[in-house]
Amino acid sequence: MNLPLTDFNRGFIVGLKIGKVSTSEIERILQENQLQGCQKTINRIWDQWVKERRQTCQFKGNSGRKPKLTEESQLALTQYLQQNGTSSRKELQSSPEANPQQVSGRTLTNFLNNNGFNQQSVKQQIYISETNKQLRIAWARSLLKNRRKDIYGSIYSDESWLYFEDQNKSFKWVNENVNMQKGCKTKERWPQKCMVWGAIHKDGAISLKFVEGNLNSAKYYEILLKFYLKYGQNYAFTCFQQDNAPAHSSEQIRDFFKSYEIKQLPWASQSPDINPIERVWSLLKYKLSKQFHSFQTFQDFKRGAKNLFLTGKQIQQLIKNSIESIPNNLMKLIEKQGNVITGMQKKIEMENDIQYLFCIMRQVVFTQAVYQQMVMY
Repeated sequence: MNLPLTDFNRGFIVGLKIGKVSTSEIERILQENQLQGCQKTINRIWDQWVKERRQTCQFKGNSGRKPKLTEESQLALTQYLQQNGTSSRKELQSSPEANPQQVSGRTLTNFLNNNGFNQQSVKQQIYISETNKQLRIAWARSLLKNRRKDIYGSIYSDESWLYFEDQNKSFKWVNENVNMQKGCKTKERWPQKCMVWGAIHKDGAISLKFVEGNLNSAKYYEILLKFYLKYGQNYAFTCFQQDNAPAHSSEQIRDFFKSYEIKQLPWASQSPDINPIERVWSLLKYKLSKQFHSFQTFQDFKRGAKNLFLTGKQIQQLIKNSIESIPNNLMKLIEKQGNVITGMQKKIEMENDIQYLFCIMRQVVFTQAVYQQMVMY
């Protein structure tokens, strides 16, 4: 005779069901242990448990007093952050070293925010190997000691990409009920672009050439040859600067400088922060973005770029100032132990400070006017 089911046996059945054991297998186990329980009884016990669990175990949100970190936990968290400052909240919560109490991530971040810790985006720095740092330092000292005259008298050259697209941000005053999708600007996925090669001297910009496609050794040789034949006598090529790009260092280019007896200004690898023409590219792109809507076609854009580069007053003044500041930048490079010089050209960012100030004032006045109208209504 089979024995009736007790509360313990009912719990045993629920445990088997949670373990994904089939009803027929549970019935067999009960029969082996001389317990009463057919499949109908087993399903009834399981359904009753599920129903009671739903009624009594519903999640009602966090309640009660929030846990506080002990002094030991606070010390462990702060010490851990000193060594692992980039850890996320999830990493802090799961780390036994940072969270010995095993409190929630929100509790950890609340403590950090209340005690002066704030998450800030980490600035990216350009990586330069230690070998190149030492080479940059030696190169800078050599230029300052032996080639100072060549620094002021050299022709500086480089190439860059110009993109025919509107890079200006636009703002629009909207209501909460307005769909911003209607006010979106259209943007080309693959805008037209052109590569330009430029040459500058302390007296100003000399030449700007457009390159079809990417620059290779053959195209670069053709540019240098035409440039030398046109400007070689005017500037006597006292010294010519170029970086160490593959197109600049091929055997064909080396033969060109050797055959025409053109002296070159030595240039260290990973040193665009010293090249004055890099600042010119930044200002040129900024000017083109401000005048973007005045260009009807891509050809107009190219003509505008060439005109700005060769005749723009601010660009010509920037060329002069940038070349004159090369010795100071070389000294900064030495002081920074070969690292990249930051803040290459603050004038580019601040050249329109007055215009920016007036723009902010207009926005403030407009906001005040809108606010007054809202109050009136």
